Amino acid sequence: MWTARLVDLIAIVRETNPHRNIVLGPVFWNSRDDLNHLKLRQDDRPPDRHLSRLRPVSFHHQGTRRAGPEVEKLSGIRWTGSAAEVAQINTDFDKVAAWSRARNRPILLGEYGAYNMHGKLEDRAAWTKAVSKASDDRGFARAYWFWDGGFGVWDEQKRQWVAPIKDALVGQ
Repeated sequence: MWTARLVDLIAIVRETNPHRNIVLGPVFWNSRDDLNHLKLRQDDRPPDRHLSRLRPVSFHHQGTRRAGPEVEKLSGIRWTGSAAEVAQINTDFDKVAAWSRARNRPILLGEYGAYNMHGKLEDRAAWTKAVSKASDDRGFARAYWFWDGGFGVWDEQKRQWVAPIKDALVGQ
């Protein structure tokens, strides 16, 4: 239903806001695997460059209820930054970049992060760094999820940065 309504919804916004950025994506948490199901007008001349969204769930969401019962049960999954793990991120992002180029659409990697319930901080930082780098290498805009709390880059109780996550995000 979401995909079928997008064209009409975008047209409504464009009536009064022709250049407003609209952040959207396919179903299933804006999964890269579902980009080809995202149906946007192809007759735009040029294509509407103000549309974008991508969201990269086992390691980075393990233990969280919002991802569903299968993911909530997960615990102890490691992400060490092995060559195979980094290659998988690059392969996935290459597919997204190819989709973006073929449709002349920008990409926003939105709401990415690794939940701290069961993941080790060093694994979360390594994953964040690899995803950030892969995004930057392909020219994707990105938005980390979120400031404080389970995915946080800021520790409100200690009133300080979570340094490994901050450094992974800003290239330290």
